[in-house]
Amino acid sequence: SADKNFYAIKESTGTMLWMYAATAPITAGAAVYSATSLSFGDQSGTMYLVTTSGKALYVMARGLNGKPVIGVSNVQGNTFVETASGLVAMIRIVNTGFVAWSQQTGSTLSTSPTIVDGTVYIGSADGGLYAFTPQGANPLAKPRGITVTITNAWRCTTTP
Repeated sequence: SADKNFYAIKESTGTMLWMYAATAPITAGAAVYSATSLSFGDQSGTMYLVTTSGKALYVMARGLNGKPVIGVSNVQGNTFVETASGLVAMIRIVNTGFVAWSQQTGSTLSTSPTIVDGTVYIGSADGGLYAFTPQGANPLAKPRGITVTITNAWRCTTTP
């Protein structure tokens, strides 16, 4: 939230279960990391891995050089992070907390990723659709036959 806290809310009652204090505002959602933990990032580029009871497992301070985090997803034990500036990175957050790889897209990002069969797909303001595997495969910008328009929701159309 804007007050620099991550809140866990009980869905049935709306009551707060716990909160975790971050170092900067949190403007992106969290992603489930395992059955007992989740990951999220804040506007300073700090990444967090916390238990489902709000205890810190790992904090990676400014791991993305201060770039604000706008999206987080977890695939096959790897954490994919998106920043507003168009940077996409894969972080091995447990025990190491290092950036395994990062790639810059052609423009800014403002959407959450979509995950299909372990590959993360991200739309960019440059009109490109980028695909990343946990191994850091090169992005597939504007695959043949697909036009991506980023509006309030994803819209993909095929072209002849």
